[in-house]
Amino acid sequence: MKKQTADNLLENILNSSLGVSIIATDLRHRITFWNRGAENIFGFTPSEIIGSKVDALYSDTPETREKVLLLRNSVAAGKTLTVEIQQKRRNGSPVWVSLTVAPRTGRNGKLAGALGIGEDITEKRAAQEKYSALEQQLMQSQKMDVLGRLAGSIAHDFNNYLAAIMGYSGIIRKNLSPSDMNSRDLEEIISVTKSAACLAGQLLAFSRKQPAVLQPLNVNEILAAFEKILINVLGTGIELVFDLGKNLPEVNFDKNQLLQVIVNLAMNARDAGAGRLTIKTSLPADKQGNNEFVEITVADNGEGMGDEVKKHLFEPFFTTKEPGKGTGLGLSVVYGIIKQHNGFITVDSRPGAGTIFKITLPCGRPQGAL
Repeated sequence: MKKQTADNLLENILNSSLGVSIIATDLRHRITFWNRGAENIFGFTPSEIIGSKVDALYSDTPETREKVLLLRNSVAAGKTLTVEIQQKRRNGSPVWVSLTVAPRTGRNGKLAGALGIGEDITEKRAAQEKYSALEQQLMQSQKMDVLGRLAGSIAHDFNNYLAAIMGYSGIIRKNLSPSDMNSRDLEEIISVTKSAACLAGQLLAFSRKQPAVLQPLNVNEILAAFEKILINVLGTGIELVFDLGKNLPEVNFDKNQLLQVIVNLAMNARDAGAGRLTIKTSLPADKQGNNEFVEITVADNGEGMGDEVKKHLFEPFFTTKEPGKGTGLGLSVVYGIIKQHNGFITVDSRPGAGTIFKITLPCGRPQGAL
């Protein structure tokens, strides 16, 4: 009677630990005891789970299998071990548990199984991962700030050299007659220098925030002018196709920022393994005839993306690339520029089916700087 009373008291104590799972198993890893804390964490009642193998509670991942093996080897050696391990609830959802497993002996003093005590740390672990992600974002942001200042410094010095080249070229031009055989070479030098000055301007735009200077732009003409830049961005093996609509109204946009938008989307297509990038301009299908908007569609046949990725696509620092392989800012910059110009951007994509970005830009008279 005393032993039964003691056993009942012990069971009541174990079941009162509602936030801690206490699970006993035999030598065949079958569950022999299951407290209310385990029921709260995993969702199984004692009658549903007792007699089943404890393996049913573990997620089927290489990391989990490795940790289960460590726990069982530890028990066999008569030692206690604590690990953080991914398990699963009755509904199949994952749960992270801080699990301590110790050997359990029988009345004869021999190993009879194991006793596991677990605490649900799913929320705690998520908070830690969020903190680590924010820490990585801060480091990435600081790196981008340093790169921006460095780019600005280089571009400033670069511009000084270009100004000297342009100055001396102007002097030489005055001393050359149009029929001089060196005149054409000089004009090529001046043209290349102007292109280099544009590049320096892009570096300066990257290095600091600048107001958007609106001007009426013919989208088709601008895209055609960007063609060589886009070909260089895409590299070999990726076909660039233009499908430009006719008689489109002008849009009010900062020319350099429009270049940044298109280049960033081209880089996204390149990194997605695309073999073809198609850029189309048109009036939006649902706004035909009102000439208030122009639509730019940037479509690739790359690997595409799922709904979860699309949900976070324009968030700053979000990237599916390996750490250090991307800033996660490219598409967030695109989103910010489009919004700054009172436009809209949408994305349509499925895994294995490529990605389509649609940019809708308002037309009208320019309003100066934003």
